[in-house]
Amino acid sequence: MEGVQGFTSGGELVWLKVSGYGGVWVNSYGGMETVNLKPGESMIIDNFHFVAMDSSIKYRIRKFGGWKSFIFGGEGIVVEVEGPGRVIIQSRSLPPFVHLIRKMIKV
Repeated sequence: MEGVQGFTSGGELVWLKVSGYGGVWVNSYGGMETVNLKPGESMIIDNFHFVAMDSSIKYRIRKFGGWKSFIFGGEGIVVEVEGPGRVIIQSRSLPPFVHLIRKMIKV
C-alpha cells in the first residue's frame, strides 16, 4: 500500500509513506481487516483501530465526543476516510491477544 499512515497507542500521529516494489509488513494489535471503499464511499474509524490506507484515500482527522474525554481520557480522535481505495483496520480484541501472549510466556 502506498501512503501508510497510522497512530501509536499513545494517540500521536505517525506518518510513514511506503513506495516502490515488494511487500510491506504491517503489525497490529488484534486481527486486521481490509475494507475496500468505492469512489465517494466513506467511513469513520476510531484512531485506535486505524492501521493503514492507500494514498488514493482522502482523510480528515477530527475530534469525536466531548472535550473532557478528549483531554483527560486520550480518547475521541477519529479518522474520517473517503474512497476510492483500501483501508486496513484492526480489531484490538484483548482476550485473543492475551491468550496468544500467555502461550509465549512461561509463568
